[in-house]
Amino acid sequence: MSLEKCRFCFSTDVEKYFDFGKQPLANAYLTREQLEDLEPSYLLDVYYCHECGISQIGFTVSPEEMFSEYYYCAGAARTTFHYRIALAKKIKAVLNLKEDAFIVEVGSNDGSMMKCLRECGFTNVLGVDPAVNLSKLAEKEGLNTFNAFFNKQTAEEILRIYGSADLILCRNVFAHVPDIHSFVQGLKNLLDEKGVIMIESPYLPDMISQNAFDTIYHEHVFYLSLKPMKKIFQFYDLEITNVERNKMHGGSMIYIISHSHNGMPNEKINDILAREEKYHANMVEYHRFFQNAADIRSELKYILARLKSEGYRIAAYGAAAKGNVLLNFCGIDTELLDFVVDKNPLKQGLFTPGTHIPIFPTEKLVEEQPDYTLLLSWNYKQEIMEQETKYRAKGGKLIIPIPRVIIE
Repeated sequence: MSLEKCRFCFSTDVEKYFDFGKQPLANAYLTREQLEDLEPSYLLDVYYCHECGISQIGFTVSPEEMFSEYYYCAGAARTTFHYRIALAKKIKAVLNLKEDAFIVEVGSNDGSMMKCLRECGFTNVLGVDPAVNLSKLAEKEGLNTFNAFFNKQTAEEILRIYGSADLILCRNVFAHVPDIHSFVQGLKNLLDEKGVIMIESPYLPDMISQNAFDTIYHEHVFYLSLKPMKKIFQFYDLEITNVERNKMHGGSMIYIISHSHNGMPNEKINDILAREEKYHANMVEYHRFFQNAADIRSELKYILARLKSEGYRIAAYGAAAKGNVLLNFCGIDTELLDFVVDKNPLKQGLFTPGTHIPIFPTEKLVEEQPDYTLLLSWNYKQEIMEQETKYRAKGGKLIIPIPRVIIE
């Protein structure tokens, strides 16, 4: 079923530019018993709205199905730990918040960011997350967590119990929300008159330039850039006052937002809007994005099939959602890969969605010493290469699929 109208501005002037066909949910890992069951899959395609400039998937899967039980743990990677600590310190230094400021983290996951804020001296932090299993992990760490989807109604309940928020932090959650109007209205209602919203999300122009098509999956309803973000928040009388780009997840943007009467946009916002114009003037960049993904698929499948035919053993590193997207899009399964390793204990002993590849702890890489390892977590390449020096010293080679296929 194709997208009939934009979820934000409701325009019918939408154009499809990326088509994955049917895909399983990227975080729907399977037990051995479930391998025999009929596995659900859903259409996954991406549309551009010519009215507001936002990109979005066509078919919406129920958020309850995707997030009530969740396997991504924010605290698993060392790189993200150092980044969270630096971000918490920056929040304290730049935003000039008092230690008892009321901070709400939407999409708090296992509480990893909340813990960093606590270590920086903040004493009044509330997490909001719909995943029951992750909320329990956070609560075990003594981190106050509101187990719910964030929307207008949840915001009103938090406001009633705790009062207005000095800072609302939304890291890698804004793009997940199908009802964007209820979400932003909730942010506005909960935000103190002098408060600040900080949103971090993958930045679509960086996704395109990096060929990071594996960032596209059902959980990510929207693919964002500054132009549509500005329109979204101005609609609710909120203003993006500053932005900052970083290299997280292949390229992300942090947006600093306040009530319109409390902030003026930084000068660099206009510079970024001007640079983005090529992504809104026509569809050339978007269609090239899909073609580049198709080229990577062909080259990667050819290389793996050739290596396998020559008798080499191949594994993969990183059973993250993005890796599952790549495996299913490229048609890479147990005929080409022997196993996948991952640091997250919640995934170990399970099987990848769609491709049914067994997932093991990372120690298995050195134990089995496959000739080649497909680096599905390519965005953590440096960290993984440092961790797997023993594997590489014994002759193991890494296949990096994105932004282009190379063997190291």
